Amino acid sequence: MRAIVPVLLLLLSSPLLAWTTNGPHGGPAYELETSGSTIYLATAGGLFRSDDGGASWSDRGMPGISVVAADPVDADVVYVAARGGALHKTTDGGRTWKALTAGLPAGFRTTQIVIDPADHNTLYAGAHCGLIFKIGVEWHESAGLFKSTDAGETWMPASSGLQGFALCVEELSLDPSASGHLFVTAIFSEGGQHFSTNGGATWTRSSTGVPGSAIVIDPRTGFRYGITNRLRSRFFSSTDGINWTRTAATGVSGVYQSLTVDPATGRLFLGTDAGIFRSGDGGNVWAPIANAPEHVRTVLYDSATNTLLVGTLTGLFRANWMAGQFTRIDVPDHAVSVQQLALDPRDPSIVYTATWDWFNSSTDSHGRVFRSTDAGGSWTTIHEGAMRNRLAVDARGDLYAGAQFWAQNFYRFRDGTWEPLPWQFSDVRKLVAHPTRPGEVRALEPSGVRVGGNGIAQVPITNPNDMDIARDGSVFYIAADSGFARSTDGILFVLTDDAVAKRVAVAPSDAATAYRILYTLTPGQQQFWTIQRTANRGSSWAARTNPAAPNEELSDVAVEPDDPSRVWLSTSTGRVFRSFDGGLTWTDERDDLPAVAIYSIEIGGNVVHLATSAGAWETRLNPRRRAVR
Repeated sequence: MRAIVPVLLLLLSSPLLAWTTNGPHGGPAYELETSGSTIYLATAGGLFRSDDGGASWSDRGMPGISVVAADPVDADVVYVAARGGALHKTTDGGRTWKALTAGLPAGFRTTQIVIDPADHNTLYAGAHCGLIFKIGVEWHESAGLFKSTDAGETWMPASSGLQGFALCVEELSLDPSASGHLFVTAIFSEGGQHFSTNGGATWTRSSTGVPGSAIVIDPRTGFRYGITNRLRSRFFSSTDGINWTRTAATGVSGVYQSLTVDPATGRLFLGTDAGIFRSGDGGNVWAPIANAPEHVRTVLYDSATNTLLVGTLTGLFRANWMAGQFTRIDVPDHAVSVQQLALDPRDPSIVYTATWDWFNSSTDSHGRVFRSTDAGGSWTTIHEGAMRNRLAVDARGDLYAGAQFWAQNFYRFRDGTWEPLPWQFSDVRKLVAHPTRPGEVRALEPSGVRVGGNGIAQVPITNPNDMDIARDGSVFYIAADSGFARSTDGILFVLTDDAVAKRVAVAPSDAATAYRILYTLTPGQQQFWTIQRTANRGSSWAARTNPAAPNEELSDVAVEPDDPSRVWLSTSTGRVFRSFDGGLTWTDERDDLPAVAIYSIEIGGNVVHLATSAGAWETRLNPRRRAVR
């Protein structure tokens, strides 16, 4: 019996916790490919397969990909790559994968893969250049076009005639009706556009432009239509695939991304950053499809239902294009970048998440806010539009939301309705709600802390990174690049030391206990990370063990609700740790969590929530039972 006791103690002190995620879904959907009745979708979350026309999708692995080519003869053979990444192949529909490297240069940066329509064992892969003018290394050494005649097992260069910037292949297309007719677009006007009529054996520069991005065929007439977008968005048409005519494409706006055709009518559909457009006259005049989402990346016409499958930066949609109706398709992609989590202090099963979908300027951003009433088991969209990636929930249960980076009105979500607030904040690092005073919200700005719309609190530091408040409201902490500050009223802060602090967390069950994450710069400008603990309201701090590598960024710290000695720590590289003794020792709790960037930790009741680059993840604090994904 003595031999069993240490094992039992280990199980109790180092529980095996399982991580699960139920979204939110709707990450970037980059490319759709078909093989017979099978559809493949390349997303930031990996490759997904549908065998029922897009009604349901199964995860086939390879997260982070954006390029896919499906074998037209065998639907189980698929080639994928992340843009700028290595090539991979599956022969069993995505159950297993292998890297394709034979004959390819080291550091091959894939931009596109195409399969010869006359011989499915012949493939072409384009690669772009590395850092231009990188000292000591030829920037084009791993770039250019490569060809395989044995289904990707071996590769050979096919770039004869491409020189200098022309080797930096940014676009690659192939005429679906003419074996060996290839088109490429390089970087810069010096690189230009080239075409080959002999499978890449030789190349000729085009003076009028070619469809380097995509080509489709009207099967009724044999006419070809194509697009390019790297140097400039242009539309082309051709009757023979040799001579191409550039068309004005009247009525189209946005950067051209994807082209598809209705084979029964020849109607064309063009997806752009601005939406989806249709043309019934061979691409001369286009009309916008009503209610189309922005930032379209891929469009596929579904002949069986006369609808479109549309991939965007915010997920996959099915479009009844005639009625202007777009319905979101739930793909379990785990690819949404969840910037923040906020828990309702009255009910920890109510959780909010904010996503970062894209940000180009203060007038061109997109984000979503989701709400869960079952601790992350399911999610409902409560906002989609201009980004609102800073969240806080006050003592009444009202959600406050706003955007980072620019001054704008903030919003309050109460009883299912959003209402604007007359608060003008700029470059908000974090929103913090007072735990006992409804409506009292603080925003961390570079200049200090603003309390709602009531002005700047007296803070002797700048560039704050984080703030936390004791549950009873008796102590406030600010962690900043310029030092660490403390307050007892949240208005007048006192600088306690000049430590460069990133995060701070007060123990919910003990206002005297808190933890903070610090970093220093080495002489070589490398960050060195540490964690400290106070048991006397910040009067003094004691060093704690850092379970990660010293130069590995610690992204957040959180304390369990009922025990000030049970602490969680995360890294920006996807590691997560738990301590049962106030940070003296740690257990690695990553378990089945994928390699994702972790932005923040929130703990509500017995559930630990992570905001990550691949969705919101949860684990339940149950030391004796492992859940199954």
